[in-house]
Amino acid sequence: MFTCIQCDYHTYHSGNMKEHVRRHVGNKPYKCQLCSYESARSSDLKRHEQTVHRSNTKLNNKRIEICILFKVIHTISIALFFFSDFVICQYCLTSLPKSIELILDHCKKCHFSQRIDFNHLYTCVLCQYHSNSRYNMRFHIRVHLGERPFKCLQCPYSSTQVSNLKSHMQIKH
Repeated sequence: MFTCIQCDYHTYHSGNMKEHVRRHVGNKPYKCQLCSYESARSSDLKRHEQTVHRSNTKLNNKRIEICILFKVIHTISIALFFFSDFVICQYCLTSLPKSIELILDHCKKCHFSQRIDFNHLYTCVLCQYHSNSRYNMRFHIRVHLGERPFKCLQCPYSSTQVSNLKSHMQIKH
């Protein structure tokens, strides 16, 4: 089993781990040929090309401009994220306090987010992650915020999920 050294992620497939590590490192090897969009995952690039770049050239040029604008906004929002008590929704540019419950509400209610289908009730305001479960989205947002509320009483280990702490306790203590 492969385990990430920066967070609680683990997988049995080395390809999944390589893809996951790219998110921490910021490595985005998949680049759009029509605009400045870059992605850590080939599936995200494919979805981008299918939704943003279509056959109508006038519409296509507008989409390229919008894509570049959102790339700039996303870069700025990442910088602000580390130096602020707020996060900025990448879809509607709403400034949200770093409160899990408020961010979760916005993940569900943002009308500008790109939902793959209506089963995905929650779309992350900071990346392309989506889920139909508030429970799963809560854990995902904790990773962005760096919150690890479940702390080991015997060592410095902490986790975003109580199940990971329980596993840690069984294995290490």
